[in-house]
Amino acid sequence: MFERKINAFRQNHPAFSKVENLTDALMPNGKPAWEWVNINGQPMQHADWNFPYNRFLGYVVNGQDETGHRIDDDFLVLASGNPDGEMRVQLPPPPHSGKWEVVFDTSKPTSHKDENKYKPQDSYFIQPHAVVVMTNRRPQPQNTRNIQKISPQNTGR
Repeated sequence: MFERKINAFRQNHPAFSKVENLTDALMPNGKPAWEWVNINGQPMQHADWNFPYNRFLGYVVNGQDETGHRIDDDFLVLASGNPDGEMRVQLPPPPHSGKWEVVFDTSKPTSHKDENKYKPQDSYFIQPHAVVVMTNRRPQPQNTRNIQKISPQNTGR
C-alpha cells in the first residue's frame, strides 16, 4: 500500500519525475534546480561529505522550470542513517517563499497527519532510518471554475 502511494506521489509531481535530469544550474528564481543540504540546513560543502560521522542526507528540489514557471511544489527530502537515535535537523529555506509541510515521515503511521508548518531554521526531529518528505506548496490559482452567468434566459422566468 505504501509503495503505491509513493509511486503515485512521484508520478503526480513533475519535480520528482525528472530528478535524474536535474543539474545544479541556477533557475530563474536564483536557486539551483536541486541542492544537497547538511543537517544545519546549509548547502553541503566538501567537508560535509568527508565527515566520518555524517549519518544524514538531505536535498531540496526547486519547483520551478528552466523558463521560470513554477510547475510544482518545492520539496525537501531528509534521510537518516543514524541507528542510535533521533537527529535534530535545521530546515533550509525553500526555493520560493513559504513554509515546509510534512508530506510523509516513514517513522510515523501512514494515517498520521502533521498539520505543522515549519519555517526555515525551525528544527525537525528525524527518527533513526527514517525518510521524511516535506513540501512548500505552490500557490493555487484562484477558483476558476465555470460559473454560469445569471440572465433572464436561464432563470426560468
